Amino acid sequence: MTCLRHWEKSADLSWPLLVRYPIRAEKNILTADLLSQLQLKMELSKDDARPIRAAVQLGGKVENLPDLGLFVVNGSTSMFDLDGWIDLTVERLSETEDVGGLTLQTASVDAGKL
Repeated sequence: MTCLRHWEKSADLSWPLLVRYPIRAEKNILTADLLSQLQLKMELSKDDARPIRAAVQLGGKVENLPDLGLFVVNGSTSMFDLDGWIDLTVERLSETEDVGGLTLQTASVDAGKL
């Protein structure tokens, strides 16, 4: 499944975003789904709610989270904003180790246009 042309939306359109964060669960897993075209899943620390591992799946659902301290980006889409994803994932999730950042394990994205 590839991401549809929905990504080319105008600013006046709104898209449903479903965020799930069970508060009485064994693990603190936050899941965000956007139009069933992108899913973000991350485990948050029970102590301070910092991300401890995360996965982004374009065009599907996250099957497994990576090992602790890592994040992955996978999937396929017709267009991929590499600069935007670097800003979002590498700069924001990979903060210094002093504040518990994550390390990019893999990024495997098939895109028709970068």
